[in-house]
Amino acid sequence: MSDNERQRNGGPDDEDRRQPTAHKTAPAKAVNRIALSRAITFSGGNAAFIALLAALYSETHSAGLVALGALASFAVPALASPVAGWVGDRFDRRRVMVVSELLGAACFLLMAGFTTAPVMLLILRVAASLVAAPLMSATAAAIPGIVGPGDKLPAANAKLASASISGGLIGPMIAAGLLAVS
Repeated sequence: MSDNERQRNGGPDDEDRRQPTAHKTAPAKAVNRIALSRAITFSGGNAAFIALLAALYSETHSAGLVALGALASFAVPALASPVAGWVGDRFDRRRVMVVSELLGAACFLLMAGFTTAPVMLLILRVAASLVAAPLMSATAAAIPGIVGPGDKLPAANAKLASASISGGLIGPMIAAGLLAVS
């Protein structure tokens, strides 16, 4: 698209607007930052998941509420994925990732610090799941724009997958340690 066409259309085209500004940092550094972010997110999210289930059971001794906690953690993001994918593709991907992370963290902080009421814990978990849903699609869509379509893409995707799996394994261990000392 020419500069004149961009001016007529009010700025950068959709593809330019949605791509993160990776030209400011080296692709490997950008992928490393995203991988670290994903590891932290997954470890924190999985620790919160274990803590939620433990709190729900401790407060209610209800297997049904524990099942609702699991449903809020896994089914809600799956059901929200079509809209989350649209958000991750429609808006600036970097901004979507940052906002998603911050809002999810806020929900988890509210769960940890301000309530033990089972209904509020479930509501906050649903909210955390909904605001976190666009993160994965925005990340997946951003990576090819960061590393390019060549031979670096599989390595970048593998690094993100490894970070996610590592965070998913570390999070429950953190939760178990915290539950043991509390």
